[in-house]
Amino acid sequence: MAVVWQYFTVSEKDQRFAVCNTCSIEISRGGAVRKSFNTTNLIGHLKSRHEAVYGDYLQADQKRKNEAAKKAQTPGKTQTSIDMAFEKAKQLPPDSAKAKQITNKVEFIALDEQPFSEVEDVGFRSLIKFMEPRYTLPSRRHFAEVCLPEIHNIVATHIHELLAYDIAAISFTTDIWSSDVSPVSMLSLTAQWVDKDFNLVKAVLHSQEFAEDWTRDGERAHHTERKRQRSDRAGPYLHDVFEEILEENGPERTSTSVSQQLGIFLAETTIPRVYQTHVHPFSVRKKQKLEYRRDSERLFEDDSDKKPVAKRAKKTLSWKAETDADMTPKPWRFLPAREPGPQLSLADSHSPLSLFRLFFSETTVSNLCHNTNAQAARSLAKGRKYSWTDVSVGEMYCYIGLVFYMAAVKMSSIADYWRQHSIFSMPFPATVMSRDRYRTISWNVHLSHPDADKENDKKRGKAEHDRLFRIKPLMDTIRLVCKAFYHPKRNLAVNERFVACRANAEMARYMKAKPTKVGFKFFVLTDSSNGYTVDLSVHTGKSFPTGHGISYDAVMSLLDKKVLGSGYHVYMDDFYTSPKLLTDLFAMKFGACGTYRDYRRGFPQSAFNSLTKTSTRGSIRWIRDGPLVCVKWMDKKEVSVCSTIHAAFKGHRVKRKVKAKDTWKTKIFPCPAPVIAYNHHMAGADLSDQLLEYYTVKHKTMKWYRKVFLHFLDIAATNAFILHKELHGNMTRKEFMEQLTAELCGVSQKAAPKQTSSDHVPVPGAELTSDVRNIATTGRRICAHCKAVFGKKQQTPWKCQACDVQLCLQLNRNCFQEWHKCL
Repeated sequence: MAVVWQYFTVSEKDQRFAVCNTCSIEISRGGAVRKSFNTTNLIGHLKSRHEAVYGDYLQADQKRKNEAAKKAQTPGKTQTSIDMAFEKAKQLPPDSAKAKQITNKVEFIALDEQPFSEVEDVGFRSLIKFMEPRYTLPSRRHFAEVCLPEIHNIVATHIHELLAYDIAAISFTTDIWSSDVSPVSMLSLTAQWVDKDFNLVKAVLHSQEFAEDWTRDGERAHHTERKRQRSDRAGPYLHDVFEEILEENGPERTSTSVSQQLGIFLAETTIPRVYQTHVHPFSVRKKQKLEYRRDSERLFEDDSDKKPVAKRAKKTLSWKAETDADMTPKPWRFLPAREPGPQLSLADSHSPLSLFRLFFSETTVSNLCHNTNAQAARSLAKGRKYSWTDVSVGEMYCYIGLVFYMAAVKMSSIADYWRQHSIFSMPFPATVMSRDRYRTISWNVHLSHPDADKENDKKRGKAEHDRLFRIKPLMDTIRLVCKAFYHPKRNLAVNERFVACRANAEMARYMKAKPTKVGFKFFVLTDSSNGYTVDLSVHTGKSFPTGHGISYDAVMSLLDKKVLGSGYHVYMDDFYTSPKLLTDLFAMKFGACGTYRDYRRGFPQSAFNSLTKTSTRGSIRWIRDGPLVCVKWMDKKEVSVCSTIHAAFKGHRVKRKVKAKDTWKTKIFPCPAPVIAYNHHMAGADLSDQLLEYYTVKHKTMKWYRKVFLHFLDIAATNAFILHKELHGNMTRKEFMEQLTAELCGVSQKAAPKQTSSDHVPVPGAELTSDVRNIATTGRRICAHCKAVFGKKQQTPWKCQACDVQLCLQLNRNCFQEWHKCL
C-alpha cells in the first residue's frame, strides 16, 4: 500500500472518495471505476493544505524507496560464474537436440485431448520460460502443421512394423466418441491382435470426423428421417469408411469368407446414425489385395456394365515433390463413335463453295430468305421508306459473298466499297449489287419468323421465354452440321469465345479482363489438332440445371458420349476446372486436364510442404486422390494444374530465359506432365480463334442477332476451310476465302477486261418522241464532272452510254472528254 494512505481513509459512503485524517475533507480518488483510481489528488491535497504533514509524507516515502533499493542490491548466497551466466544467456538453436526434445513433448495435445490454442496460453508460455529460459517456443501453426504430423508419421511407421509380422487374426473395433474441446464426433478404427510373444496388442489405426447426431436423444428425434435415408440409400456407409481407413493405414490383405459375408452385409446396409460401439471380427491375411475394393478404385475398371461412382477427395496433409514417384492412371480405351476426321469421300473433289454449302445449304438459305422477306414487309408496314423486292436464294448467296469480300478487303465504312471517281474506288461490289440493295438486306436479315418472335416476346419474364429464339433455327442447323460432317480426334479443348456487340440485349456480358469488353459469350468445343469447331452453346445467364454451376453445365452440355464415343481427353482453363467435373467426366470415360483456382471447393488446401513465394523456379508439388492428381509448378509464378490423364512428373524439361548479371541466359527446368500437355492441346482453342480472327466480319449493328448471324458465317467458312485442308491440303486460308467469295458471287477471280473508249458514246439523256414539245429542256440533268470538279450544278442533255453519267458536251466545255481521262 502507498505511504500516502497513512494520512487518508477510504470514504464509507462512496469508495470513489478518500477522507483526509487531518481536516476530514473528502478528496476524489481520480476516477469513476476502481481501475482508474490513483493517489495524485491525495498527495496534492497534503501539499496545498497541510505542509507539515506533507513533509512527513516525503520523508516516509523516501525511506520506503531506500529500503526497496537496498533489498534489490543484496547479493545471493553464491556468485554465478562467467561460464554459467553465458550458458544461461545463450538461446537454444531450434535444431538442437534439447530444443527438439522439448518441442516433441507437444504430443500432450493429442494424448490429453487439448486444443492447439494451449501453446499460446499465458500460463503455458510462462511455465516454459521458467523451466528453460533459453528455449524459444514455436508458433501454434508450427506445432499443428509440422510437429504433430511428424510424431504421427513416426507412430504410424511403428504400427506398420507391428502389423508386418505374421498375425493369425485381427479384431477391428469401430467406435464413435466425443471430445470436450470439440463439438465434432469422431469415428475411430482400433485393431487388436496377439503378437508372436502371445501378448495382447491394440492400436488405433485411424479416426475421422463423423458429423451425424449419434446420441440416444438424437436417435429418437430423427427416427423417421433415418428410415427415409435407409430407403433412399443416403448417409455414410460404414463399409466405405472401414475400407478407406484399412486401405490407407493397414497392409494389403485378402478377406476370408467371414469377412466377405460381412462386407456384403455392410455394402447393403446404410447406417446414417450410430449411437453405440460396434465390434466386427475380421479374419485377414497379408500381402494380397483386398478383394472388396473401394468405389474410387472401380473407376479404373474397364467394365461398361458397372456404373462408376466418384468418391469425395480425401484430405492429404502433405504435398509430394518431383522426387516422389507417381503412377499414371490407367487410361480409358479410345473408342470414337465414328472414324475421326471428315465424314466425306476422299475420292470426290470438293470446292470451297461445296464445303460452305454443307453449313449453309439451299434449304437453310431459303428459310433465311423467307424470314428476311417477312421482316422487310413488317418494316414497310410500320412506315419505313425504302425500295424493297423479295430477296432470292441466289441473291442471298451473293450478299454472303460480299460479306466475305469485305472481310478480306478492309475499308473504313460500307459506303466506301461503292465509292466512285476516286483512286480508292472499289469497282467489284457495284458489279454484284448496288449499295442501297446491300444495305436494305442487311437491315432486314432475320433468322426466325417475325410472327413467332412476337409470340415469344409475350412470354418475357416467364419460364417459357426463350432468349435464343431469334437465332435458334440457324444455330441448331450449324451445330448439327458441325457434328455431322466431321468427327473430332482424341484431344478436345473447351474454351469461351467472346463476340463483340454493344446492342442492348439480356445476354450481353461485360468482361473487364478480355480484349472485347462487351458482347456475347459462347462456350465452344474444338478439336485441338486443327481448331475445328465441334459444338457450341451460348451463355444466356445464371441458369444451373444440375446445381453445380455454369462452368460445370457448359462442359457437360458440349460433351455428348453418344455422339463422340469414349476415351476422349478434354482440356480446359481454370474457369471450368473443378474436382466434381473431372471425376464425373472420368466416370463417363472422359479424361480431363486443366488449370485450376486454388480457392475452389474440393482442391487441396494444405500448406504443409506446399510451394511458397520463395520456392525456386521449377519446383513441383503434387497430391493424388485416385485418378485425380493436383500439381503445383513454380514458373515465373505459381501454376496449378489438375488431371485424370497424366502422372505428376515424367521427367519433362522446358527452356526459360533467365536474367543473370544484366544478361539473359537460357536455363532448363523440370516441368510437370499435365502442364506440358495442357500448353500443347489448349492451343487448339487459340488456333480456332486465330482462324476466325483472320477474316472475321465486323459490321456495326444494333440488332444482336445479326451480329450472331455474322459469327455463324465465320464459323461456317472456317470449318469449311479445315475440311478442305483435311481432304486436300493444297490451299491457304487466303486462297480459300478468295475462291469462296468469287464462287458465292458467281464470278471469276480474274479481273474484268477494261472498257474501251468505243464503249463511251454520248447519247441524249432522254428519248425524244413526237409529242415532246420543249426539246431544249428534255432530259437535262446536272453534269457529274462540273459538280465534282467545279462545284457547279450545270445541266446538260447529254450522257455517256457506258457509264450512264450526265456530262457536258459543248465547244467551250467538253466534260465528256475530261471525265473519261480519269477512268
